[in-house]
Amino acid sequence: MNKPIHPVLVKARVRLHLELKRQRDLLESMATLDGLTGIANRRKFDEHLQVAAAFASRNSFPLSLIMIDIDNFKLYNDHYGHFEGDICLIKVARTIADSVKRTNDLAARYGGEEFVCVLPNAAYADALAIAERIRASVLELKIPHAYSKASSYVSASFGLYTLVIHDRSDISKCIEQADKAMYQAKSGGRNRIGNI
Repeated sequence: MNKPIHPVLVKARVRLHLELKRQRDLLESMATLDGLTGIANRRKFDEHLQVAAAFASRNSFPLSLIMIDIDNFKLYNDHYGHFEGDICLIKVARTIADSVKRTNDLAARYGGEEFVCVLPNAAYADALAIAERIRASVLELKIPHAYSKASSYVSASFGLYTLVIHDRSDISKCIEQADKAMYQAKSGGRNRIGNI
């Protein structure tokens, strides 16, 4: 700023910089949140998983992943319509996010009707309890699903995997195994938690 300082110019510049900061913060937030559900998106999940895995590796802590897939969601969309499908996704996403309470835990939309939870420093038993709480909470929403093969209400299948991370390749293994466990739950009748 040039002297003499004019209070009107100072206030205008301060307002401008505050507005620019607000807009930058908003853009950063939009880049990491899912536009429909309002929870973390796949990009945020990828970033968070890298940080959580590095922390787990340095400290020899377990890292747990929970993969979640809404059962028979295509049939839900086909019968009730995409608008109701979006409402269902929003309700399930909020339920999942509300169930992971620790500061470093993350619930994210993985894609479509799939969600994922990253649980740093969570042993298998702790992660299993969280997965069961989410499973029960989704059912408690009592969203009717007349075409589900698992329940008369919207339900979900879960894949759970816990691993002590030793190197970066373990991250891929963790995702792959949680995904396999989820498909095990789906093939075992849905509305359950699979593990490998």
